[in-house]
Amino acid sequence: MGKDRLLDALNEASMTVKIILLAGLCMFGGCVHLPTPAPPNNLLSAEEHMTLGNTYLSQQKKDLAVHQYEAALQSQKNYLPALVALGNIAFGEKDLKKAHSYFERAQKIAPKDPTVVNNLATVCLAEGQDLKGIDIMVEDALEGAGPTTPYLWDTLANIAIQERRFEDAKKALKKAAETAPPDEPAFQKRLKESQERLAAASNPKAE
Repeated sequence: MGKDRLLDALNEASMTVKIILLAGLCMFGGCVHLPTPAPPNNLLSAEEHMTLGNTYLSQQKKDLAVHQYEAALQSQKNYLPALVALGNIAFGEKDLKKAHSYFERAQKIAPKDPTVVNNLATVCLAEGQDLKGIDIMVEDALEGAGPTTPYLWDTLANIAIQERRFEDAKKALKKAAETAPPDEPAFQKRLKESQERLAAASNPKAE
């Protein structure tokens, strides 16, 4: 009888050891059967980061938008939309040096992109730097510029005003007015300001 009890105890202990061993196999050897975890957020594509950034910007969450645009550039170094977006934000914050840097990088990637060229020229105007060759760059971007065409003409007019080429400025403003979208009040306001700037520059008040 005592022998039977001893055998039962040994069998029970053996079963316990087997259960422990099986549990160990599930813990260490069976992991290959677990589902693969989803990739972390930092593996988003440049386009996905850009979409997130635009969403944040539409919600007035500028810091979060900037973070996403910068992440887009980390994902794709020369991603043009992110460079333009960061340049626009910097220009809006009057950080002309940073805006110039972003638009200059963008222009090297897309030398004749009308939006990029217009934005870079606008920053150069705001900086008050030497505009030599900027007008040629803008003129080269006019071909096939589409909706950006009136903006390029307006920029050309302002370059001419700054260089005191008033007749050229008048011609450029005329072209801007002819190609201006009628249902865009913001551009109409901009055009009016340029016309007033030309009038003030070409007819200075007598001291």
